[in-house]
Amino acid sequence: METAVLRDELHSYIDALPDRSLPALKPLLSLLIEPPIIETDLTDEENAMIEESLAEYRADPSSVTPWKKARRG
Repeated sequence: METAVLRDELHSYIDALPDRSLPALKPLLSLLIEPPIIETDLTDEENAMIEESLAEYRADPSSVTPWKKARRG
C-alpha cells in the first residue's frame, strides 16, 4: 500500500474516533515516533538541554554513543 494512501486511511480512523478516545490514542502514537515524544513536567532548562542534545544528534548521529554500548560500560 502506498504510504500516502495509508496515511489518509489512518487519518480517517483518527477522525472517526470519539473525542473521549483521543487521549488514549496519543501515548500509543507518540511511542511510534522516532525519537519518541514523551510528555512530562520538565523545567525550561531541562527542555533546553533536550533540544540541544537532539540538535547535536541530528547534526552528527555518529557522535552519539548507542545505549547498548553505553550500558556495557
